[in-house]
Amino acid sequence: MRVHGGEEASFTLVEIKKFLKEKGIRHGLVQDSVLEEYLRKNALREGPCPVAQGTPAEPGKDAQVTYHFEKDPLRIGIIKAGGGIDFKDKGEIPQVKEGALLGEKIPPIREKPGKDVYGETIAVEKARDFPLLPGPGTKASPDRLKIFAQRSGRPMVGSDGKLSVINELKIPGDVDLKTGHIRFDGFVDVAGSIQPGFEVKAGRLAAKEIIRAEVESDGDVVVNGGLIGAKVVCRGNLKTRFIQSSQVEAWAD
Repeated sequence: MRVHGGEEASFTLVEIKKFLKEKGIRHGLVQDSVLEEYLRKNALREGPCPVAQGTPAEPGKDAQVTYHFEKDPLRIGIIKAGGGIDFKDKGEIPQVKEGALLGEKIPPIREKPGKDVYGETIAVEKARDFPLLPGPGTKASPDRLKIFAQRSGRPMVGSDGKLSVINELKIPGDVDLKTGHIRFDGFVDVAGSIQPGFEVKAGRLAAKEIIRAEVESDGDVVVNGGLIGAKVVCRGNLKTRFIQSSQVEAWAD
């Protein structure tokens, strides 16, 4: 605020407060003692003097969710020594042990709207929250800001934000260039065939056929069709319809 006028112009504290009220300025007003000091020093004639100040809005901060495993692990292939790409190797499938920390969340910091000198609200964009929810095979901490594995297996994030741990891996078709090699400690269920040149290492395995591929299983291997030119190491029972031109090492039946 600044006063304009001749030497004879003068104002009182009451008049200044009445003027501010008429202008609709009602928020963040300075104390009367400050206005009295302006008048005593004739500061209103010498330059602008602050008489009211709005409250600035305080932006919030979005929630942050950190996952302690690779959510999208599969790649086009692995670069080999010499610069070539092995298109059959897509990388490792994430696996965790029981008790492992899967994800944690920092809650959002809520925003605070501001207010101008007229008492009007100054809007601010709302901070976003993101879900961190326990699913099958997991449990949440008491404050629900951390998720832990309740069993060993493959961690996953569902479309609803739920974290799960599954101890089996379902392959809806063949093990081929789309899937790459498979390395999984739990049960691997292949609806189709394990195609030539691919490798599968599993805790247990079921497949339609194994064709000129290499398989290693810590448990049973069940093949609905047969083995053709395959190499199989099975530390459990092996069940298959036929074996043709294959190398088989079975530790049980």
